[in-house]
Parts: sequence; structure tokens; C-alpha cells
Amino acid sequence: MKKYSGLLANNGEFDIPSNYGVGLAINFSKQLSIAFDVTRINYKDIEALSNPVPTASELNPMIGFSADRLLGAKNSVGFGWKSITAYSLGVRYIFDDKITLRAGANVGEEQIPRRSGLLNPITPAMPAKHLTAGFSYKNSEHSEWSLAVMHAFRNELTAENTAFLGTDVKFGIAETTLDISYSYSY
Repeated sequence: MKKYSGLLANNGEFDIPSNYGVGLAINFSKQLSIAFDVTRINYKDIEALSNPVPTASELNPMIGFSADRLLGAKNSVGFGWKSITAYSLGVRYIFDDKITLRAGANVGEEQIPRRSGLLNPITPAMPAKHLTAGFSYKNSEHSEWSLAVMHAFRNELTAENTAFLGTDVKFGIAETTLDISYSYSY
């Protein structure tokens, strides 16, 4: 991400964190399936995400951050995230040969520690609880429409002892998305 070399740690280096999980799906009938997953996301392995955010005590009033903590430097400022575990539960019900209904829930740990809140208001990654619902409609042998709604519940964080003169900064976010897709199989 060379466009962000002056912002993200290691001159814009930004990898997707490794993750691994285990899941179980049970088909209760031809129509009803329930799945449960546990996933570990290793944010700690990505410096742009895990490097600590400076606090007021690390800020030099004369020069700002020290040279080794400047944005984009080798060990520069990151978002301060920690690795998390997330739990997901999903239900699928095949109503008939045209309509499939789906619903799910996801609960995860918060990846942002309180001392790392300073830069995180620019990320939409705070919600730790999500609900989803949707359906697919197969209008022909090769063609299908899908619609899904996801709601991530509001989560608030107060970043303590920030670099803004040691003040606390409170922020929060809730998200709702609507996804519509069309697929055609050959």
C-alpha cells in the first residue's frame, strides 16, 4: 500500500492477518442446517494494526513523537489492536426449490484496548456483536438473486490518556449494511 507509506507502519506494509478456526454444521433435515464456528484472528501479527498508539506520556511537546514513532516508520504508530476470538452461529432453511432463508449472529472480543483508541475513530472495526438475515431466490436453473441485511450493534470506547494533551476521547460506531447480489452459473 505504497500510497499509505507515510501513514502505515513499515512504509505502508499492510497484510491481512492470519486467522484460523473450527466449525461444526449439523443438518437436522433436508431443509434445516445449523452451523457454529470459532475463529481466531491474529491482528497482533500485523504491525500496522498492532503497533501501540502513543499516549500523552510518550509525546514530546517540543518535537511531537520521537523519530522512531513517526507515521510510516519501521516501528511506527499502529492501531494498537490485539488478537481476538470470534464466535458465529448460523441457520439456513431451504423453504422450497426457489427460496433459501438464512440468519446468523457473531460475537467477538474487542480488539481495541482502551489505551489504543486514539487512531481508531477512522476505522469501522469496533463493533463486536452482529446479526444478519437474508434470503436467496433462484429464478431459473442458472440464475439467483440474494439479499442480506447485517446490523452491528453500537460499541463505544473511551481512549484514555491520549496524545491530545492527555485527555480522554470517547467515540463509537454502529453499522447496518444491505447487500444485494445476482449470480449466474454456466
